Formats: sequence, structure tokens, C-alpha cells
Amino acid sequence: MYDQKIMNKLANFKYIIVTSDAQDVPDTLFNRFDNNIIESIHFLEAIAKLPVDQKELIKEWPLTNTGLNHNIIYLNERLLTAELLSSISHYIFGAFFILDRVDLNVIKLIKQYTRLPVISNKHTTMTLVYGRDLISNLYSYWSKSTKEIFKSQSKENQFDDYFKLENRTSIDCYTTLSTNFIKPLYSTINRLRGLNLDLNNGLYKPEPLSPENYEVKEKEADEEIIRALKQLITEKYVTLMVGFFAEGSFDNKDEQILSSFGVNKEEIRDLCEQKDESTYHKIVSKILSKFESIKFNTDMVLCFPSINYHLLMKINAMAGKNKLPKKVLRLFYNSASYYHLLDSKIFDGASDKRKDLNRNTFLYAGSERAKELTVISSLHTMFSLGKQIPFIRTRNVPSQKFYTKTYALARYSEKMEERNKVSDFVRTFKKLSSIITDVVPDEQWEIILNHGNHIKVLSDMPVEWANYRGLPLCVEKKFSRVPITPGNGLISHSYVLKNEYVISRDNLSILIVNTLNKNDQLYQLGVGLKTEVDKYLKLIDRNSIYREASSKDDFVSIIEEIQPSILIFYGHGSYDSIEDIGKLHIGTEYITSVEIENIKHNPLITILGACETQVLHGTHMNTASLFLGNLSVSVLGTFFPVDGLKAFTFISGLIRNLVNTLNGSAPASYFEHWSDIILQTYRAHYVLEPLHSMKSYLIKRGDRLENYIEDPLAEFFQLCEERGIKDFVERLRNRDDIYKEIFSKHKKLEEAYHSILKNNLLLPDSLFYSSLGSPEVIKIKREKANELTKDS
Repeated sequence: MYDQKIMNKLANFKYIIVTSDAQDVPDTLFNRFDNNIIESIHFLEAIAKLPVDQKELIKEWPLTNTGLNHNIIYLNERLLTAELLSSISHYIFGAFFILDRVDLNVIKLIKQYTRLPVISNKHTTMTLVYGRDLISNLYSYWSKSTKEIFKSQSKENQFDDYFKLENRTSIDCYTTLSTNFIKPLYSTINRLRGLNLDLNNGLYKPEPLSPENYEVKEKEADEEIIRALKQLITEKYVTLMVGFFAEGSFDNKDEQILSSFGVNKEEIRDLCEQKDESTYHKIVSKILSKFESIKFNTDMVLCFPSINYHLLMKINAMAGKNKLPKKVLRLFYNSASYYHLLDSKIFDGASDKRKDLNRNTFLYAGSERAKELTVISSLHTMFSLGKQIPFIRTRNVPSQKFYTKTYALARYSEKMEERNKVSDFVRTFKKLSSIITDVVPDEQWEIILNHGNHIKVLSDMPVEWANYRGLPLCVEKKFSRVPITPGNGLISHSYVLKNEYVISRDNLSILIVNTLNKNDQLYQLGVGLKTEVDKYLKLIDRNSIYREASSKDDFVSIIEEIQPSILIFYGHGSYDSIEDIGKLHIGTEYITSVEIENIKHNPLITILGACETQVLHGTHMNTASLFLGNLSVSVLGTFFPVDGLKAFTFISGLIRNLVNTLNGSAPASYFEHWSDIILQTYRAHYVLEPLHSMKSYLIKRGDRLENYIEDPLAEFFQLCEERGIKDFVERLRNRDDIYKEIFSKHKKLEEAYHSILKNNLLLPDSLFYSSLGSPEVIKIKREKANELTKDS
């Protein structure tokens, strides 16, 4: 038996990348990654070969999956004080990775206060050097450290066998193209097969790119991603089943399911006992051949790389005479591919001097983009590798067309009903949705939608609007998004993925801040929101905290004083297109998105009931993005101006679903995490959109829906039952047809609904809200009804 006290001491692995305080290298050109992050790519690749935690180090395959990602932290050298280093002095497993230009005295300080190995690019007497022997040197270092601990406790070293430098698996590496966009899937497949040190063994170089093979290679890239994605899901399913067997939880139902694939219990037993490659591939091959029959879902990360066209043009304009030629930049921001193919004609028609300048510009921009795409792919080490979930990197999303349309969408959204711009808005919205949807091949969408559980998207674009099977992605699946730009935000948000947060009745603290002037016509809605929220909270014997703020100092002090777990802002918001910055209006003042970063409390959840807190037509300086950057785990923001009453109902819907989960009245199969609550709130508002549009249409014509149908929503669900549509998602997918049948009973309503659909007047207002961050890591602790009654 292991000594538990010692094992607990050795449980955690911490990988710390120490960055230089030097500010002489600018952020990358397109996605604004700090140069320190770019310089750390090779360290991330090294960490990808190392254990996530003690379990992965000592357990035998297939029981090695911990469900955790690597604990990787970037720390600037100026933050490494003696006090901070002392707080992590107990760590044995992990390492410090030192980037170039970090002060030598910082390395001395690390060595003085911690026991973790220190790795640098250059050989010194105090560090291990990054290179071919790094992994073996690390294992030797850890072995020596653990021997000292066991010796100090007069115990026998129980870790000796685990530091022998050999693969933890007998299964060879997966074989695929050596490209950055496939590497995340490749690495995860190999991780499923066990801890493997020879991660590059299965990669082969693709043919060189040329105009003649460009289209073939793009098609090949799609096919390889789909092949790898199917392989990963299949192998994850197999390792899950083998894990069940090894743990003793494999039951008759599991045996029947595997039997349908032609796999018997004896084969699973043989694989558990022998762990041989041939048996593994035999089982995987049988199940993969019937991939469409696999009933298994997993969380996924989708990465949609793009360039913020507006930000790029702004930065380039600031360069004055040194700005980069637009026809060169166009090659990058309009790219809609995996590979970049240079069209030499862009250099034609210019003087020799200008041609040389343009070529150098292209090489510089190409180098910048290559760095960004490489680091984006490398982030799978922080977002998905340890959890062994798919990280799918798509081709580039063309930006100019997208951002041009978002400008138009923003203009249409301003008082669109009063100005009769709803039709223009909806048409443009559909075009933007198509641009995003078309980035992903059909077969890949099918796999994502059939096997995805929670879909986390890394993108600056509203991928939640993607609509492949007649439903927006955020309505069909649990969904959240983390913006890519600025790149530092991706890194900081990855830190929240290391933990699971819990909301319970005991720790729930909801703060509603009403920042509207009392003469504002929406002010009473802010007051009423307190009443509405408390109506639900009363069911769990709780109340919200309500405050009014008339200045930004009030706003900040209220948040810092109350320190809520959930912050609800109700007031006005805007995006200043001249200053290119988001603002929350507080009385006669406003607080900018930059100032939000200075608030000294980070609510677990931030809900912004305000306009334009996550706009698409500006820079990354959005209010919602900055709340996320300030380490709120989940932020709900708005793309456009929103109707005050609809914001009121969306927020109250979130709280109603939360309370129903906390008190146990909501079904456990649908409500377990904050992401479930967001999904069901999206769905509830999506089903109401046709009714909102119909009511608006009739009111403008001096009529009311209530004159014809008393309860159209009840009729919607009744008709679904009559049609035999039991699945709620299918009800939503058939929403428009079902309402069409309901309205057909009344000629005027039938004509009105026909006009609404024909003229693009069905406003997708449920999609005005964007779920940012990681709501899937916030678990809701359910209470039994009798316990609530007793406590009350």
C-alpha cells in the first residue's frame, strides 16, 4: 500500500512558464498574442508529453484518464517573489520553464525556495536544458526528489518503477499528416492509447504545396480531420468500456451494446489483461466500421481561427507611411483555407523597390500568421489534451466579408422595428450564419452534432449562430465561446478549467445593480427584476441583493463590498465606435471595459442586461470580453441593442431555471451545470420568437394575437404531442412548421405568418445573447425538496 500522506503530497503537477518582463517585442500582428506566448510553444509541446497528475503517472492503461487538463500557468518574472515561491515549495512534480531574457536572479530565487526542476533554452549550472533528453532528465530529477521525501519519512520509495523512461503503452502512434491543424486530434488519440514519449512517430510530411495540388490538399485536410475525429471518438468509447471492465462496473447492457458491434466480453477481458496492440486495433476497427451506430457523446473544443479585420485595419492605419499594403494583407484576412498559397501576381505592376518591400511584407505577415496558428493549435495542451476530448481546428474564416456585414448588422439593429429594418437585419444575419456554417464540411458537422456534449468554441466570431440542421448551434447543443483576440485572454481563461466550481443554496449570492436614472422609462423594470428574481429565490429561502448605482465609483464599491457569486447588471451599455471601446452607463457617467479589469472582485457568473456588450464590428475591447478577462468563469453578453423587457425575461429565465435545479424540481438529466441552464433558457426563448414576431406584426396593424388564440404556446406543445414529436430538440427544429399549422386555423394569422416568413421578419432575438467562458465547469448542487422544507 502507498503511504497516503506522502501520496497526497505528490499528487499535483504544476507546470509554470516564466515570462520575461521585457516590453521591446510587440504583440503578433493579427490575433495580438504576447511574444512570450509565442516563444513558449516548444515548452507547451514538451508539457504535452508529461503526466497531468499522479494518477496518469502510476496507473496502468486504460485507467489513466483523470478528466483534468494540465495545470499550466504563465507567470511574469516580476511576480515571482519569495512569498509566492514559498507557497508552492511543497510541489515535487512539475517544472519551471524559463523563457529567454528572464533575469538570472529570478532563477536563483526559484532554486532557493522551490524543489521543482528548472528548464531553460540555454545550459546553466542551475537549470536543465531544453532538448532531446529533457524528458529523461525530468524523470531522473523527480525520481531523486521523491527518494529524498520517502527517505525523510523512513519509508521505501514507492515511485522508483514509474520513473523508468519507457512508454506507458504498447500501442503505436496514430498515423496522419504532420500539420498544425491536425496535431491536436493526433496528440489526443495517442493520449487515449497511454502516455507515449515518442509522439512524432506517427507523423508524415505532406507533399509540398503548389497551385496544381492546392485544391486536392484542402480536400485531403478535410478528410484527414474527419478520419482523425472518428478515430478519436471511437477510441475514447473503447477506452471507456475497457475502463468500466477494469473497474468492475461493466454490466449486461454494456455487453449487449458491444455485441452489436461484433465485440464480445472475452475480447475486452483479453485487452484489459494483455494490453496488446493487435487486440486493441481489432476492437477499435470493429466499432469504427459501424461508427454511425455509436451512441456516445463527449465535450469538444472547436477552434475557428480568423482575423479581426477592423482591428487590423486600425493598427495598420496607425503605421502611417510604414503601413502594410492592403493587397498583401488581403491574402491573410480573406483566407478561407488551411494552407496559404502565394499568388505572385500581387507583386506585379510595382517598381522593383516596391516589389521587394511587398515581398518582405508578405514574409513578415506570413511569419506572424504562422506563429499565431501554431500557438492556437498548441493550446490544446491547456484546453483538451488531459481530458482527452477532441480539439478541432477549422480552416481560416474569411474576415473582410464577415466584418463588412457586421457593420451593416449593427446599423440595422438600432431601433430596427421603428425604422422598419427588421427584414434587412434578418437577411444579413442569415448570410453571416451561412459564412460560419460553410467553414465546416457537412460530414464534420454531423459528427459534432451527433457526438458533441458541451461545445466550447475558441473564436472571435459568433459560431453560436452556425445553423447546419435547422437549429442554431447554441440552441441545439450546450455551448460557450472564448474569444481568441487578444491571445492573452485565451491563456488566462484556461486557468479556470483547472477547477470545478459549485453553486449551492448556501453559497448563492445574487447581486442586481440597477444603474438607470429614475426618470428612465426602463428604470422600473430594473426595480421589478428584484421582485421577479426573489419570487423564484423564495422557493429556496433566499433573496437577492439589490443596489442602485449612480456613478462608476458606486458601481465598483458595491461589487467589491457585496462580492456576489452572480452579478446581474441592468442598465444601458454601448460600444463607442470612435474610441473603439465598450462602456456601461451608470447614471450620468460610464465605466469603460478597460476600467472593469481593475474591479477587485471576480463574480463567478456575470450577466449583462445591457446593449452592445459583445459587439462584432469593433475591436476586442468589449465589456463582456473584459469581464471574462477579469476571470469571471461565465459571462452572458449582448451582440446588439436589446429590448429592456426581453432582457428582463431572459435574465429571470436564467434564475428560474437555476432555482428549479437547486431545489431539485428540474429533471437531473437536463439540469446539472450552469451550461444546462443557459441552454434551456436559449431554447425557451427560441420557441417564443415566432410569437414575438407575430405580436409585433399584428400590433403595427392595430390587431392582437390574443384576439385569435388564447394560449398559442400551449397549442404548440399540444400539436407536438399529436404529431408524435416527443424529443424537445426536434420540436424546436420543426418550430416554424408547427406554428404555421397553428396559425392556419385563422386566415388573418395564416396570411400574417406567411408574410413574416417570406419577408424575413422572424427576428432571432434569442441569439442576441452570447455565452462566453466555461459554464460547463460550474456545477449546480441539487437539494432534496424535504431538506428545503425542513431548513425553511
